[in-house]
Amino acid sequence: LIAGTIFLTSGIVRLVASAADPEYRVPLLLGGVVSTVLGLIVLFNLFDASYVLVGVLLGIQVLVDGLSMILVGRWHIS
Repeated sequence: LIAGTIFLTSGIVRLVASAADPEYRVPLLLGGVVSTVLGLIVLFNLFDASYVLVGVLLGIQVLVDGLSMILVGRWHIS
């Protein structure tokens, strides 16, 4: 329940930040959509949410965060 809430909250914050910052809209939007979807998956599968599922979803979240940071860094340098 806590992991789903954290995913969902971070996704919503990134979606709001992507609307406010036009320069980094694409990476923030990508990260926000992925985080929101992962949060909803965890929250709607409360009884089926095992440690393996939460671990896989956390891995996906970290991967998308890393990719969006790389994209922001490359756009910031250019």
